[in-house]
Amino acid sequence: MTLIEIIVALAIFAIMSVGFYGAFATIFINMYQSSQITENLFESQQLIEERIADVKLKLKNGLASEVTEDRESFVFFSGTNQRTVYAYHLTENMINGKVIETLVAENRPPQLEVPIINTDVIIGAKTGSVDMPYPNIASRESMSIGLKADVGVNNEGILIQHLYYWYISKPGVYTVSEPPEFPDDYELLAGYTSKNINSIPESFGGRFFVLLVTPVGEKGAMGTSVPSNALFISNLPVYNNLLLHYDASLINKSNPSEFDNINNRVLRWVDAGNLKLASTSPPSNKPMIESFVYGDEGQKETYGVSRSTMSSDQTLTSSKPNPQISKSNLTVYLVMNFDSVNGTAASKTILHSRSDNNNNRNKFIMRTSTTGQLELVRYSDNGSTSVVTNQSDYRTDKWDIIKLEIYTTSSGGISIRRDIQKNSDTFSFNSNQTSTSTNNNLTLTPFSLSFAHGYSIGEVMIYDGITAKSDEDLILEYLHDKYYP
Repeated sequence: MTLIEIIVALAIFAIMSVGFYGAFATIFINMYQSSQITENLFESQQLIEERIADVKLKLKNGLASEVTEDRESFVFFSGTNQRTVYAYHLTENMINGKVIETLVAENRPPQLEVPIINTDVIIGAKTGSVDMPYPNIASRESMSIGLKADVGVNNEGILIQHLYYWYISKPGVYTVSEPPEFPDDYELLAGYTSKNINSIPESFGGRFFVLLVTPVGEKGAMGTSVPSNALFISNLPVYNNLLLHYDASLINKSNPSEFDNINNRVLRWVDAGNLKLASTSPPSNKPMIESFVYGDEGQKETYGVSRSTMSSDQTLTSSKPNPQISKSNLTVYLVMNFDSVNGTAASKTILHSRSDNNNNRNKFIMRTSTTGQLELVRYSDNGSTSVVTNQSDYRTDKWDIIKLEIYTTSSGGISIRRDIQKNSDTFSFNSNQTSTSTNNNLTLTPFSLSFAHGYSIGEVMIYDGITAKSDEDLILEYLHDKYYP
């Protein structure tokens, strides 16, 4: 009985399999035929599109006599509105017997003209109505950016309007010499569609901007978009009372009057503060720019100016305004990196507030002492001096923030601050408030930066007056974000 049951089951399974086999065969054949038809459809469509393009090209070039396709006429409307249109009939046969056909009109409408921008698109920064020269450092509350001149096109008659698209650089390490690449390193600034941005929020600080202008012609036809120059907005938070500002990252390596690319030498260091004093090119022994990278992937990069040769010291001196600038009290923030092994030697002047004054009066200098410490020296109106020495070891192989407070009637104080953390303690001063015979204001300019062996200068900021605690907190946060990993 078991054998009989197995034989019967196999017979039933065989009968069922024959039915399924027929169904599968039919499905496979239909799928194959459908794929062939689809492939032939795409091939036929490609062939007829090529023929359409050929007919259009011949009509455009006035070669209608060379068109071999059948020419047919079609009558539309009636009476005074009757029109006759001529067209070329194109067909393409498919393997299933079907036909693809189309008509190409002989009378082609003229191609829409588009305006073409024929001037450079230049954007700049303003404070009120005053142009801000690069670098654009100012109170962002009163700063605006936008087109410096109207954009010209080749045919004003067909121009309807310009479309404006603002782009902002993505977070990254960029300088004036190494700006972000457009458009790869930028992202669209949503919500800004005017040619000007009249209010600059704090989040825009430290970023580059590009304005993309697209001309629009008749019936909405768009011309080629043209990007502007890349514009940098500084993130320096305290601009009021800023007299002088040297920043190594703002030295323009692409400007031959500022930098010698062949020999990697700094020719001029442009003051970004209110005085706008560019250093004069030194006759010889020019310093160089060094870069400092933090993190395995170069997440933060800073720049400093340092001595370029072992043979002698080097100096960059600012131009001398007429009349010279006289101030009473000053606050100086200086960012420096001293080598821990070969730090600068004793009795080296680093900052000099009046280098061409042979009488040594009404000025200040910062130097290393005879014992290798940092000193602030205040010269009075009769040439006498008052000295403050900071005993901290400043040779740390990293950026330190040095603060000087300089007064009309006393030498003031000097302090070094390292390992800056946001919202941390204030400076701790080694100070000397002893009264001197000083009666006259400080003569600030010309101003010299001296470069000796063993250190780099990243940034110098001189503020008129003694900086308020609230402003100092903002300045230190700015320096922290810039110089610390």
